[in-house]
Amino acid sequence: IRMSTAKQDTSPERQRREINKYCKEHGYVIDREFSDLGISGDRTEKRKDFLEMMRLAAAGQIKHILAYDNSRLGRFNSLEMGKYYSPAIDAGCVIETIADGFYKTDESIDRIKNVFVQETSHEKLVTMSRDVVSGLTRAAKAGVGYPGMQTPFGYHRKVDRVRAADGKRNKWAAELIIDEDKARTVRWIFKEYNKLDGSIRGVVGKLNAKGIPAPRGGKWRSTTLQVILRNRLYRGDYVWGKKQWGKYHSRDGESNNVIKRRKSDKNTKTQPIIHEGIMPRIIDEDTWQTTQRLLEERKRSYTPPKNIKPLSGILFCSDCGQKMR
Repeated sequence: IRMSTAKQDTSPERQRREINKYCKEHGYVIDREFSDLGISGDRTEKRKDFLEMMRLAAAGQIKHILAYDNSRLGRFNSLEMGKYYSPAIDAGCVIETIADGFYKTDESIDRIKNVFVQETSHEKLVTMSRDVVSGLTRAAKAGVGYPGMQTPFGYHRKVDRVRAADGKRNKWAAELIIDEDKARTVRWIFKEYNKLDGSIRGVVGKLNAKGIPAPRGGKWRSTTLQVILRNRLYRGDYVWGKKQWGKYHSRDGESNNVIKRRKSDKNTKTQPIIHEGIMPRIIDEDTWQTTQRLLEERKRSYTPPKNIKPLSGILFCSDCGQKMR
């Protein structure tokens, strides 16, 4: 059982219901269920249950796999399909889906059909990738909504269904609203860092001493604070597309055109789309400019030790977890 996003909240139950019905009709008894929820069908490396299932099948411990349809098993291309299916089939495992029947390999026409079905499913994902990048780029150029994937510390996200520009359908639109409790912490961070004796490590220590949880929970770290102090959103700027990302498509920073990517391509920096002053602002301009100046000055004033000391990399700060020099 698999679904890609939390919005498909009925998908797992629908798959489970159909699988149970099919099993009763065919005299199957379910021995174990494997499920990957909230994971894309081609992010196989993150699908722990699928990988475990195929490992057990290749080891001869699973004799029959049943899924709702081919795409629930995965949206990988035909080369990856062979990588996972062949060891299982060689070990005597039968692969079956309700929609497409048994996965057959005896005849060449069966293998060709398998490749066609798998590549069709994979191509749907690739097309969706292009459409998503294209839609996000249009929204960013217009300065609409909030362009980030994760909600930044100091805000909460309001998501509504709104009428699309074509007037024929609804779509999801996200808006950032200031979370006053967390915004006070953000303002306190900037204020503490801007003191004469302010430092990133010092502010991190104070945050952890106060017991204030980091944005993702747990303790604060220097890298987290660096991101906050340099995030232009806090001065009200809309910034999107600082990196080329995505498995299959990304945005070209110079032309804003959608370009193809390979899964092996690394995320690289590119020219972002920026709209100044259109987002809810937490930090005033004077504080922001002072902070950016101090970040550069303090970065230049620090000179790393030339010689490696005996305890370098062995001792760690108990507050922020960083290496002590």
